[in-house]
Amino acid sequence: MKYRLTSAHPFQARFEELCAKAEELGLDLMFYGGALVVTDHLSEVKQRYNVLDIEGDSITMDSFPPITEYKIVYDKSPVQVE
Repeated sequence: MKYRLTSAHPFQARFEELCAKAEELGLDLMFYGGALVVTDHLSEVKQRYNVLDIEGDSITMDSFPPITEYKIVYDKSPVQVE
């Protein structure tokens, strides 16, 4: 059975704080098929960044914050982000 947290629950408050901080920083964090993709909405040119395992360019990033060493890469062509 699944239970819904109330707004007074300590975890709910911490999660909302995390979401508010990401919004304040202009960051969207999305998981696409095991890849962590971060979009920067505050830069002049909207950019998407991929967070990869530092050892083998693996796109498998299934946790946040990452539990392995990572690097952030991007394509020089900015993407259209709404």
